Amino acid sequence: MRRLARPVAARAALAALVLLAPLALGRLGSLGTLGSLGATRAHAASAPPPPPPPPTPLPTAAPTYHPTLQLSAPGGAAGAALIAVASDFPPTGQVTVYWDGAYLARGTTDDGGYLSLRTAVPHAAADGPHEVRAVGPSHTTAGAAFTVATPPAPVYHPHVALSLTHARAAMGTVLTADVTGFAPNQDVTLAWDHVGGASPGAHAADANGDTSFDIVLGVDPTPGVGTHRLYAAGTHPTLSTSASFTVDPPPPPPPACGGVGFTVPFINWAVCLDPFGALGSWLAHGATAGADAIGAQVATDLTTQQDYTQISELWTRSANT
Repeated sequence: MRRLARPVAARAALAALVLLAPLALGRLGSLGTLGSLGATRAHAASAPPPPPPPPTPLPTAAPTYHPTLQLSAPGGAAGAALIAVASDFPPTGQVTVYWDGAYLARGTTDDGGYLSLRTAVPHAAADGPHEVRAVGPSHTTAGAAFTVATPPAPVYHPHVALSLTHARAAMGTVLTADVTGFAPNQDVTLAWDHVGGASPGAHAADANGDTSFDIVLGVDPTPGVGTHRLYAAGTHPTLSTSASFTVDPPPPPPPACGGVGFTVPFINWAVCLDPFGALGSWLAHGATAGADAIGAQVATDLTTQQDYTQISELWTRSANT
């Protein structure tokens, strides 16, 4: 009986050990876990906190442009100068300007998206409205309207006039004709006796419609001796004016000198001394082109001082004529 009781007791003790062993191991594991947690907490308490995560970047919005196009004038003639000003386009971008869809000009904006282009209205542009459009980067565009209108021909109500420096003169005289009141820059033609007659000259009027002519009678086309009319006509044949002018015959030549003849220096007067004591003096300008041919004849006596005085006075009057 004792031998049988011992094996039973041993088996009961082994079974109890088998049952209690997991519990003992679990407690030991718990103690180890607690120790690990304590160590982790102690390490965590001594280490600095981690930095916060970087902020999430917000999406960047694309820049917004409000492009505009301005023209230096709302309208004008074909070929007129034109300035196109583009504003609020993308900076440092290429902008192309089109006229009714056809290329007109191109340029690059500055850092502020501004551009000024100097161009011209196409010469072939027809009268009427047209579109001018600027196209830049990032699908930016702006337009402006321009109206082409051919200006009407100017209508003048002039008071044309022709004035002459002489009312009459002989061949060799310089006749100045002053013309006023014509259209600016209009061609003005002089003509003798009728519009379209023999012309001594043609000039373009200045910006005020004025011009001047110098006519050398006998060198430039000149009519014969007598009274004539000098006409000044503009481009339009009905726009003309005229003035009366008389061409004088040349002065008669001095008679042949029967005595001693000589010429007074500097004034070019011819003097003839009669060998019998009487003075026949013919005073005349030298026959040089462009000088007045005015003459006078004196017959007197050189026996007294009064004769010299008369000749001196005659020379003075003739020189001032």
